[in-house]
Amino acid sequence: MWSQVRYYRNFALAMDMVVASDPVVKAARRVIVQNNFLMPTEYAVMLYGNAAAPQPVSQHFSLVTKGATTTGTAGVGILYSTHECLRSNASTCLAKNHTLYQYVSNGLDRAIQAYINEVHAVVAMNGSYPTIDGPDFALIWNTKPDIAGGLEQMNAIYYQFVLSVYQQVLTIQIIGLVFALLLMIVFYFFMLRPYINELTKCRRRIAYLLSSLPNEVDILTLVKKAVANTTGGRKNGSESLRAQSSASSNNSMSSLGDSFNESANFGG
Repeated sequence: MWSQVRYYRNFALAMDMVVASDPVVKAARRVIVQNNFLMPTEYAVMLYGNAAAPQPVSQHFSLVTKGATTTGTAGVGILYSTHECLRSNASTCLAKNHTLYQYVSNGLDRAIQAYINEVHAVVAMNGSYPTIDGPDFALIWNTKPDIAGGLEQMNAIYYQFVLSVYQQVLTIQIIGLVFALLLMIVFYFFMLRPYINELTKCRRRIAYLLSSLPNEVDILTLVKKAVANTTGGRKNGSESLRAQSSASSNNSMSSLGDSFNESANFGG
C-alpha cells in the first residue's frame, strides 16, 4: 500500500530532521521534509480514490478508482469504528491514562490526522526546534507503532480483496474450461463421430463398386478423370464413370465373342 510506504518515508525524513543539532542543517532538512510530505494527499486518495487528487502528483493515483471508504470493506471499521489497540505487539499498547490514548483508541483515521497536523506544526518551527526529547515530537514518535500497525491491517485487508478478485477470475476461467470441454464432447459424439462413420461407409461402398469392375478396366485412370471432372458436377462424373465402365465391359464381351467365332470356324 502506497500510504504505508509514504508514511515510513516521511517518518524517516522527520527523524533525520529532529536529530540534527546544527540549526542550519536542521533548517535544510526541514525544507526537505516539507517538500516531500505527500502523506496527506496519499492518505486522501486511499480513503476516497483519485477524486481526492484532481491534480495527481503520482501516476498511480489514476489507478485508484475507489477508496477504502467507498468499497464497503472491513477497512472502514479499522479507520473509524474500532477502539482496540492497533499495534502489532499488544504488550506495548498505550495505557488509558496516557496523554495520547485518545488519538490511538478511536480508529486509525484519528491517529493519522493527528500525525499529519503534528508534522505540519514541527515543519513550521524555527531554530533548533523540534528536538528528539521535546514534547513537540512526542506524538510523532509515540504513535508510530499504532499507525504502522493500522496501516498493516489495512494492507492485509486490501491483499485479501485482491486475492478474492483473482479467485473470481480463476473460477470464471475454470467454468469456461469445463464448458468448452462439454462442447467438445458434444461435438465429437453428435457431429464428428457420425461424420466419420458415414465417411467409412462411403469408402466401403466405393471400394465395393470398384472391385466389381472387370479386370480390364483401368481403375486408376477412371478415378483420375472423375476427380478432374469437377466442372460437370458430381452427377456427370458418376455417369461418365458408369459409361466408361460399360464401354469397357462391352469391348471385353466383343473380344470374347470374336475369339469364340474364330474357334468355331477353325473347328469346321
